[in-house]
Formats: sequence, structure tokens, C-alpha cells
Amino acid sequence: MKLKFQLFLQKKSKFYFAIAFFLSSLILLNANVTSSSFNEKTHLNNFGFELNDDSTTINFGDTIAVIQDGGDTVIILNDYVDSMNSNRLISTSDIIIALTNNQSTIQKGTYGLNIADIFLPGHAPSIDNASYATGENPWDYLASLAPNVLRYPGGSSSKFRHPFGSMNPDNGTPFENKKNGGNGILLEEIITFYDKTDGTMESPTPLSVYTDMTDASGYSGAWMLSDQVSNFTDFFNEWLNQIHFDPALPEYAELYDQPLYINDLIDLVEYIESENPGLTVSVLWVVNMLSEPVYDVIKTVEYLESSTLNNEYDVNVYGVELGNECYFDVFEELIGFGCYEGYSNFEHYWAYVNGVEDYNSYFGVTEDFELDDVLGPTNMTGFGTGEIYQKHDYIGALRDADIKVGIPAENPDVVGTAFIIAPDEDLQVDILGGSECDS
Repeated sequence: MKLKFQLFLQKKSKFYFAIAFFLSSLILLNANVTSSSFNEKTHLNNFGFELNDDSTTINFGDTIAVIQDGGDTVIILNDYVDSMNSNRLISTSDIIIALTNNQSTIQKGTYGLNIADIFLPGHAPSIDNASYATGENPWDYLASLAPNVLRYPGGSSSKFRHPFGSMNPDNGTPFENKKNGGNGILLEEIITFYDKTDGTMESPTPLSVYTDMTDASGYSGAWMLSDQVSNFTDFFNEWLNQIHFDPALPEYAELYDQPLYINDLIDLVEYIESENPGLTVSVLWVVNMLSEPVYDVIKTVEYLESSTLNNEYDVNVYGVELGNECYFDVFEELIGFGCYEGYSNFEHYWAYVNGVEDYNSYFGVTEDFELDDVLGPTNMTGFGTGEIYQKHDYIGALRDADIKVGIPAENPDVVGTAFIIAPDEDLQVDILGGSECDS
């Protein structure tokens, strides 16, 4: 029999991938493995570990030394069984990593950059390149680095961004009925989500917020959590300063003619590859999972990958990242990824990205986060015309579209442990998360 370690995000699906950007991972050990002799070669590929001796016996509780060129890793497997579901659990105290002074050559082809906010005014938009009268401009320096991966539109700043822009309604602001270019931040959306952060919905009007925020004294209201005022201010200023234009004008007839940062991204990838013949730049797209419907995410990937659609260049999209660091408190305050009535951060996250519209009915509780307070006003409920997946059923729709998915969420909640040894059958949320919640 074979003893095998496997990354959770890679288990039984080509739609999941694990990348270095994710700081947490889940290691699974086949639960059928007990004390036994290994009669065939056994590989632990993730650790470079190999057993060749037919008489070798590994018992749970034993120390297994895994020695690699470049470092020594010692793994101790603790034989603790969860009586509720027969999973074997490995405590963080049972994992030891011993560093050495061995050195190895870094594997080529794994170098990437996070280029959050690069196209914002004053950062490194292409329009500013002409201002560099001497020397190289930022795009030249970036191309000289020859990155294999570009992560965009960033980490926490990916929230509320719409790559194809958004329309300001008749809201009384100076930009009413104009299209939001750049990252497509929409004022109504950010008001709705930050309104929810203090637990109540005061529903301030966009005009009142605009008037308040542009006053010399800045925010003076009391309709959001005080700890979130600075974050809201950042997104408000981006909405305020982004390009606003009339999409009815002839010069903006096509998406690829509009002042959208997704078009700048395509230009940047083309430039880097042209400066580095033979290089393929892969884009990791970070999804605005708060207010970007999944079918728009699919259209974004298709637009990037097709010069027929974007009229410029075929960009290689490696996959999408469903949000960014969704274990932080802000996601509990904005969308309910927290501990409610015994259900953990991960369980709420997983329910949401699978299209659940009401935590209370899904978990069978009464005091959970009210999703409809934020999803209703931002048009993230239900199905679009002709669509078979709910608007934030990212897992279902992206699977069907054969797009790789990365999950930057908190590990499933198993109290006192970092890892879980799972049964052979397909993993289920209740098996992963259990009923404990100490987050």
C-alpha cells in the first residue's frame, strides 16, 4: 500500500490549485494507513520522501525524518483519533521543521509579482511613461525582471473592482449617469457594504456621502464601524478620482477602446513578453467576490485570453483567486465570514462561494449574518437571464468553465490542530469544519 501526503486544494479536482501566495494549506494523510509494512515503493512527493526497504514499518506516533537537499524536515505523526468521524488529527506541536545550512538552486519559472494598484494615477499607468524623459520608465524595469506570474488586481484592494467598469445611476453626484472607468469602483456598492459593518443598515444616500466625504473635514457620519472609516475612505477616493466617461460617445464604442485598467493589463503583459522573447506571463486574477457576479468573472478571463475580444493580445490566465485573505475580520464585517452559532469562518466562506444566499436557512440557525442586507442592494442574488448558476456560485460555474480556482480562506476549524487526516470519500464541508467554532 502507499502512504501519501496530498495538498487539500489539489485533491481530486483539476479545478483547484495551490500557490505560494496562500500562506495556509491543508495536508491530508490517507486515513486507511495504519501500522503496516510497505511492500512497494512509497513516495511522499510533496516532501521528497521515499521508502525502499520492504521491511520498513511506520507506526502512528513514530518520528519520520524527511531529508531533502536544501533542508531537513522532521514530521511526527500523533496517533489521535477524533471519535466523531474517525479522522486522525495532527497537532501543530507534532510538526517540527529543522533548518540547516544546505543550499539549493532556486527552481526557475516560479517568479511572480503582485502588481496591485499599478495603473492608478501617480503609480505606473502607461500614460505616465512619456513623462520619463531620461532613463527607463517603470514598465521597462518591470519587463527587465521577466516575471512568470502577475497577480492582479491585487490583494485587499481587489474588493469592489469591476474590470469592465460600472455605471453611476442618477444619484445627484457630479458623475451621475457616467461610466466608472479604471477599476470600475461603484459608490453605491461600497456604501452598502460598509454600512453593514456596524451591524445596522442606515442606508445613507450617495449624494449625502459624497457631500460629507468631499467636505474639508472629511467623514463626519456615524453609519459605519469606526475601525472601517479609513478603508472606506480609500475606496471612496478611488471612485472619486477614477476616470468617469460617457460610454455613448463614438470613441468608447468598444470595451477595448474604453479607459479600463484591464486593457492596460493586456498592454503590460504584451510589452513584458515582447521584451523577453520566449517568456509566457501567466496572470492570476483576484476576484472581487463581494460584488462581481461569477459570469462576469468568466467573461473577464475570456476577454483576457482572446485577442479577438480585446483587439490586442492573447493573455495566458493561469487561474483565479476567490477573494484575498478572507480570514481577516473585515470579511466578517462585510460578508459574514466569521464564527456564528458554532459555524466557522471557513464554513461561511465555503457556503458563500457555492451560492448560498441565506446563512440562517442553510445552517439551520437564527442569529447569523444577514446576507440579503448587502447582496440585495448590490444585485448579487438570484440568477441572470439564461444563467444556470447563482451569481456567487463561483465553485460551480468556474468548474464548468474549466477555470482553475485558488481558495485563500481560513483552514477548516478543527480545534487545537492544524491538519486533518481525511477519509477516502470526497471531502464534505461538515467533515472538514466539524461543529466546533473558536474563531
